[in-house]
Amino acid sequence: LQCFFGVVNPKQSTLKHQSIYMALGGLGTDTAPPQGIARFDCDTKLIDSWMPEGYEFCGEPMFAPKENADSEEDGYILTVLFNGKTEQSELLVFKATAISAGPVARIPLGIGIPHGLH
Repeated sequence: LQCFFGVVNPKQSTLKHQSIYMALGGLGTDTAPPQGIARFDCDTKLIDSWMPEGYEFCGEPMFAPKENADSEEDGYILTVLFNGKTEQSELLVFKATAISAGPVARIPLGIGIPHGLH
């Protein structure tokens, strides 16, 4: 798979970790811009992913831990989604343990943030 912008829970940085979160290209093994979001389980080697519409593109994922988190995966994945049809952007929020369930919140930003802007 085409994977971009891998990130872990900041508390696990430089330590053994269970999960890596990343943006995925929408064309499998073919080169494509970042479009979806995924969680890679380092133990099972399974990937849990979500892909938006063909005209929507996710940016770099960020991990936001819950306050008083019980585990490494207890938190949320945040990313900016650019809609190529409307040229508007949204902040997407995913439960870190359930990426394939899709965003638990979609917050319109009222502007278009260029895809690929960090």
